[in-house]
Amino acid sequence: MSPFHVAIISAVVFLCTFVVKDILIRKLKDRCESLTSAETKYVGYLGQSGLSVQMLNFQQQLETNRIEILRASHNPDHDYSSLILQNVIAAQQVKNDLAATFKGLSDLIDALPARAQVLRQSRDKMREEIQGREQEFGDTLKPTPQHGWTRLAEVKLTMVAIAMQEAPVLVLGDAALSVVRRMREAHKRLLAWSTGLFWFLGLLGAGLAIYAAMAGIKLSN
Repeated sequence: MSPFHVAIISAVVFLCTFVVKDILIRKLKDRCESLTSAETKYVGYLGQSGLSVQMLNFQQQLETNRIEILRASHNPDHDYSSLILQNVIAAQQVKNDLAATFKGLSDLIDALPARAQVLRQSRDKMREEIQGREQEFGDTLKPTPQHGWTRLAEVKLTMVAIAMQEAPVLVLGDAALSVVRRMREAHKRLLAWSTGLFWFLGLLGAGLAIYAAMAGIKLSN
């Protein structure tokens, strides 16, 4: 093989090295970072939501004892306005937690490639269901002149209904997390293989270039 042909092969090898490094490896790194970032944010939302649930449960336990004492007084006209306000605030917090968790789920699914259509369709359907009841919950939580036991029960039921919407979000989130983690591991393996290929091609190209140069020197002599 002539030095000219070796030089051409060396140039092609260097071109392949550039493609592997600046296109394939960079793209794989960006995808891995995107998946990791989306997973971290979603898990963070889950942690915040879990803390809010614990605080809410503690608050509800305290309120249950207080309500039992108030109802034992057998006063049907008792003003529950303070408890109603606390539960309205708690319901708004549950609503905000649901929105934050769903946003984390949405970002997590958006980090997946376009072929993850099933997860996207489930996410979009879930968004429609949440938005469909958002107005209903908002109307129920608006201030009213009623401050009795019935109004308190209505607010509590609304809070429970909002909290129940988070269950399918968490189920879909678990499925999305599994896909993200499997895909990230696959990308890491492919990244390791691509990095090895990059070094192999680099050394091969350098070796061919040196061989072509040495062969050219011999021919000139």
